Amino acid sequence: LELKGLGAAVVGPLLGTSRGGKEPPRLAHLNGGVVLDSGLQNRGVNNAIQQYARLWERFPCSVIVQVAETHPLTLTRMIAKLAALPGVQGLELLPPADVDAAQLAALLRTVERACELPLWVKLPLAGAAALAPAACEAGAVGLVIGQPPTGATLRTVDGQLRTVAGALYGPLVFPQMLRSLLQVAAL
Repeated sequence: LELKGLGAAVVGPLLGTSRGGKEPPRLAHLNGGVVLDSGLQNRGVNNAIQQYARLWERFPCSVIVQVAETHPLTLTRMIAKLAALPGVQGLELLPPADVDAAQLAALLRTVERACELPLWVKLPLAGAAALAPAACEAGAVGLVIGQPPTGATLRTVDGQLRTVAGALYGPLVFPQMLRSLLQVAAL
């Protein structure tokens, strides 16, 4: 893979503090995809900066950091740290899957006030068309129509059936993604 040919690499998601993942089982296979519940496990912004900031600066393509923080004060502090790094050229906001237009606009305005970096927002497929206008009005330079839908399935672990509920990934999601993309494109 020739990294210079990429438009950008999106890293993250990051939160203001580190968080452990969901207890296993986190992954279950189904026909046409998987269900994954990571619990939004991540290192937190300070650990990520300490471990990766020098790499981001030397990366052969632009680096966009995905942020999933929703607490306004923590989000502001986080964005200020990330915006000061020479290797970061943009931000992508990952709002909660159940975000409404007013909440999304407030989060985007918080980020916009905290820095001058370009800001994308990764919209949930189910509400992308309803949220897109609010995202654009609040300052997003781009929309990512790709936050996966959620689902659940069963998985056998140690001889017992366990439920795995989380994000759906794989070819089975493509029709939903295409539908959401076409709805947003029609606006």
